[in-house]
Amino acid sequence: MYRFINFLLLARISLAFLEIYVAYRRLNNKKGYLFQFWNQSQQQLKTLANLGGPLQKRIFHYLFANSLTSQWFCTLLNHKPSPAELEAGYYIAMATPIADYLVDHEKLSASEIHQMIAQQSTHPWQVLTQELYQHTMDRHPFPEVGRKLIHLTLEAQQESLQQHHDDLSIKKLKNITWAKGGYALLLYRSALNRPISPEEWDAVYQLGGLMQLHNDIFDLFRDLHEGIMTLPSQTTSIRDLSQLFIEEIEKTFALFHRLPFSTYQKRKFFLLLNLAVETGHQCLNQYAKVDAKHGEFIPKNLSRKELVCDMEDLRKISKIIFATLNKKYK
Repeated sequence: MYRFINFLLLARISLAFLEIYVAYRRLNNKKGYLFQFWNQSQQQLKTLANLGGPLQKRIFHYLFANSLTSQWFCTLLNHKPSPAELEAGYYIAMATPIADYLVDHEKLSASEIHQMIAQQSTHPWQVLTQELYQHTMDRHPFPEVGRKLIHLTLEAQQESLQQHHDDLSIKKLKNITWAKGGYALLLYRSALNRPISPEEWDAVYQLGGLMQLHNDIFDLFRDLHEGIMTLPSQTTSIRDLSQLFIEEIEKTFALFHRLPFSTYQKRKFFLLLNLAVETGHQCLNQYAKVDAKHGEFIPKNLSRKELVCDMEDLRKISKIIFATLNKKYK
């Protein structure tokens, strides 16, 4: 019976995510509500026209990602966001790849980016940075929280530059991973006009770290190519990496279980969360087969084909859906 209920709930909440996916596809074709926002923002922020194609493509990706995560939280909170909340999230999404670029490629510190926001910089992107920040704060329901999280996110991104060195401990790598993912996800969550309790703060931070680990599992080949140290790239045991992933999933579910939302809301949220983490399991299963084939798992010695996980495979998709429907959500 619980599988049938899971099926009905998943079918119901999937409609909103299907709409987001369609909007993303239409964005690339210069249509739909996400493109309308992008077009509107270009008219308001003239300096957006100076961004190159690759960075614009990343902005589109983050608009899509923000829409997905916002819908996650709206499902949990049983909340319908206002136009201002949606726009606050969109502006945060647009700023994310720009901030990444300024830190990763321009090698600017968090304090130097704050100087750009305060109009105390001669950097070519100063105007764009300040205007993006101002547009976000004008719409943010809790500006003080937004400012705090922007600072913490910038600091975490700056700290992540250490991942280009090869002398980081596993503990340090984990701290960087969780700060980078945790504060970014909290920043996305903060755009909704619902206060974040200390308990929810901890749960969202944990979820952000888990999803950053999830991304690192999928990006293993790219990170190795770019010389970026991550927890997956430093593993010598797929069993240990899989166990870490499972433990962090269990911790995440436990933290959200404790939040004072209805069982119905949390069950819908857990269905969505499980869909995401099951993709990580499919990737780890592929790595396990590579491990069994070679008798060891040394990522730097493996090929692109062995490390890139194709999530468009219908067999993998069916396994993800079946595992999600088959799980009991307390």
